[in-house]
Amino acid sequence: MRLARSVLLLTFLAVGAFAVVDALADATQTRPDHQAAGTRTEIVIEVETRRYRQDVTTAAEALWATCSATVSSHLVGPGLERLGDDTFRAVVAPGLGEHARKRVLGCLKDLTLDRVRGHVVAVGDSP
Repeated sequence: MRLARSVLLLTFLAVGAFAVVDALADATQTRPDHQAAGTRTEIVIEVETRRYRQDVTTAAEALWATCSATVSSHLVGPGLERLGDDTFRAVVAPGLGEHARKRVLGCLKDLTLDRVRGHVVAVGDSP
């Protein structure tokens, strides 16, 4: 009887451990996105610098270059376009799927480069 309880307990713990590991794997995996051909995603960011040794345009380009590497979409149109003093727009095609959007926006919001921080102002999709 005691052996049966021990086997049952070990089986229960093994199944529980497997379920936890499987749930963590699902939560942290990078999944492929379905990107519709002919769509575009526009991202507007404000770039903030602190004692950055270059101008804000160079900072924005460096930030975009770093974060755009997380997705397979490509910059289209005029490239990284300056809209105002510290505001820039990037248009990528094909449009970003859910997971790619989370990756690139998270990268832009994080302090990815020393002394440079991006603030996402707007994100929109268009055909």
